Amino acid sequence: LTDAMRNDFRLMSALAQYTRVTPDKRIEKLLNFNRRLANTPAIVEEFKNWDLSLEKDLVKVTGRCLNREDIMFGNSKTADGGNEGDWTRAIRDNSLFFTTPLKQWFVMTPEKVARDAKVSNHIRIVC
Repeated sequence: LTDAMRNDFRLMSALAQYTRVTPDKRIEKLLNFNRRLANTPAIVEEFKNWDLSLEKDLVKVTGRCLNREDIMFGNSKTADGGNEGDWTRAIRDNSLFFTTPLKQWFVMTPEKVARDAKVSNHIRIVC
């Protein structure tokens, strides 16, 4: 994605419909994709040329579910990330639990981002 695309809220929201899917939906899409590959003669032939093959089923792994964690904020407030584990709004809307002054700090960023954000200029102003 280009920077312009990343900054387009509507585009990113539309893209999220396809990239942020539930596990069941992701499994269904992967299995459908695998079936389409297996049923397309040109792809089957190409796989044979490369001596490749795909299993019909996904790999099963043992996992575990972790308990939800609350994030503690200042003023004795806490926030639950919900099923998605997303505390974005809570972090934006609440004060920090604990802060400490940063007496020395360093910012490293890719050159193209530094130009766009003018990070080096902001650093000079702050320091």
